[in-house]
Amino acid sequence: MKVRFLLFALLGFITTKAQQYQVNGNADSLSCNCYLLTDDLNGQSGSVWNINEIDLNNSFDFTFDVFLGYNDNGADGIAFVLQPISTSVGSTGGGLGYQNISPSLAVEIDTYYNGGNTDPTYDHIGIQRNGDVDHGTTNNLAGPVGALTGNLNIEDGQEHLLRVVWDATNQTIDAYIDGDLKVSYTGDIINAIFSGNSNVFWGFTGSTGGARNEQRFCLSIIPDFNTGGSSFCAGAEVQITDQSYSGLGSIAAWEWDFDNGETSNSQNPVITYSLPGNYNITQAITDQAGCSDTTIFSITVEEKPNADLATNDICQGDTLPFTDQSTVSSGTINNWQWQFGDGGSSNQQNPTHVYDTSGTFNVSLVAATQQGCSDSTSASVQVFPLPTAGADYEIDLLDVTFDNTSSGAADYLWTFPDSSTSSLENPQYTFPDTGHYPVTLITTSVNGCVDTIVLDVYLDQYVKVMVPNVFTPNGDGKNETWKPILAGAENVEGTIYNRWGIKMISFDGGLTEWDGRTNGGRLAKAGTYFYHLNFTTIDGESHNPTGTITLIR
Repeated sequence: MKVRFLLFALLGFITTKAQQYQVNGNADSLSCNCYLLTDDLNGQSGSVWNINEIDLNNSFDFTFDVFLGYNDNGADGIAFVLQPISTSVGSTGGGLGYQNISPSLAVEIDTYYNGGNTDPTYDHIGIQRNGDVDHGTTNNLAGPVGALTGNLNIEDGQEHLLRVVWDATNQTIDAYIDGDLKVSYTGDIINAIFSGNSNVFWGFTGSTGGARNEQRFCLSIIPDFNTGGSSFCAGAEVQITDQSYSGLGSIAAWEWDFDNGETSNSQNPVITYSLPGNYNITQAITDQAGCSDTTIFSITVEEKPNADLATNDICQGDTLPFTDQSTVSSGTINNWQWQFGDGGSSNQQNPTHVYDTSGTFNVSLVAATQQGCSDSTSASVQVFPLPTAGADYEIDLLDVTFDNTSSGAADYLWTFPDSSTSSLENPQYTFPDTGHYPVTLITTSVNGCVDTIVLDVYLDQYVKVMVPNVFTPNGDGKNETWKPILAGAENVEGTIYNRWGIKMISFDGGLTEWDGRTNGGRLAKAGTYFYHLNFTTIDGESHNPTGTITLIR
C-alpha cells in the first residue's frame, strides 16, 4: 500500500513561483504549490492565475487538491476558470470570484444555496460560460450535480482531488472529483466562447459573503510509480517505472531509497534484491518549482529455491529413476519440470524414464516454489548400448561345441540343461541323450549391460539339427538370416507363421534360410513368429520340430 506524505519545500520557492502565478485580492500563497483563495472571513474574494497562457489547440490534464472549508453552512465556493483577458481579473465581487468575467469558461464548485441563481440546495459542481453563475440560463453548459458521491457536503474539512481534462481533438472538457466523473461538456469553446482565440489564462477564483469558509487549492504534486507487482524473487530485477505528476510542470529530480542500503537518482531505476524479506521502496520527487512529495510502496522478496537432482548412468532400455534434491529455506517447492534430453518430460517430483537409444543426454530440472520463484539445474546421463548375444554350435553325436557370435560383450555366462554353467567364450558340452535342449547365453558389456539368447539345441543320433530362435535382418551384416542347420536331414520342408497363424513364407524342396521377407517380398514386422519343419532322417524316421523365432529389426 502506498502512503502519501505532503512536504512543502519552501526554500528557493518564492522567486520561481512568483514568476509563474499572479495572486489577486484576498488570495495568498501558502507554500510552493498551495494557495489560499479566501480566509474564513466574510466578504472575501481572491484569484490566482498562471501567467503563462495555454493553447486550447492542445489537450491538458490538470489535477489539484481543493479544500472548501470546515463549515457546512459556509460559503461560497471556488472555480477553475479559463479566460483570455488578463491575470488581474476576479479579485473583487461576489459570485465565486468569477462572476461577470466574460469571455470565460468556469468549472465551479458551489457550496452555498443562492435561490436566485437556480442553485440546488446541496453542494454542487457545474460548467458555466461567460461569468454567468445562474444555472437556469443558456450559459449553464453542464450540471449542476452533487459535488461528492454519496455525500451532500464537500465542506467537510478534507482535501478533495479535482481533475480537469481538456481533450482538444474531441473538444470535450471533463471534471472529476475524487476520481468520479462529475460533469462533461463538448463544444467548440475556442470559437463559440473565445471568438477564435485559443490562447487563454487558467487559474482559480473564490469568494465568501455573509457566510464564510477558508478555501484553498494546491497544484498537485503526486509521487507515483509502478513496479509490476508487489512480490518478487530474490535475484530478480525489479524495473521501476515513474508515474509521478506535478501541476507546476515536469518533475526535476527523483530520490529513491530501496531499503536495502541502495539508492538512486534515476527516473526509472532497476534494482535487484539478493536477499528475501520485506522492503519499503521510497520515492521522493521534486518538481521544477522546488515542491517535493514522497510515497512509499512495500514489496516482498521471496526466497529462491536451490534446484538439485540425483541420477545415474544406465543401460539402454532400462528404467532410470530421477531424484529431486531441491531445497528452499522458506516457502514450499510445489512444481517440477523435467526435460530428459530425448524429447521426454515430466512434472513429477521424482520421475522415472526409459531411454530407447544409447548416448549422452542432458537432463534439466526447473524447481519452482508456491510463491512463484524458480531455479534450474542440469546433469548429463550416459546411456550405454546393449551387447548383442548370438551363438552357433556344431554337433558330434552328443558332444556340442558352441561358437559365440556375440558383439559388444565382455563377459559370458552359459547355462546348460543340467544347470551347470560356463564363463568360457566358446565352451563344449556333452548332452545326456538325443532330443531338444535349451541352452542360455547371457552376455554382459564392460558397462554392465546385458543381453540374453536361448538356443534350441536338437540332437539326433544320425542328424545334426540346430534351429536359431532369434535373428536381426537390419542391414548391419550380423545375424541377417534365420538359417537352421539340419545336417543329415532329407526331404526338408518348412513353414513360418505369424502370431495370428497367417503363413509368412514356406520352404519346399530343401530348406535354406529366411531373410525376414514374405513370399511377396515385403519386410516382415519385428516380433515373434512360429516355425514348423518336416524332414526325414537317413533311417527313414519323420521329424516335425516346431518352435518360435524372434525377429528384431
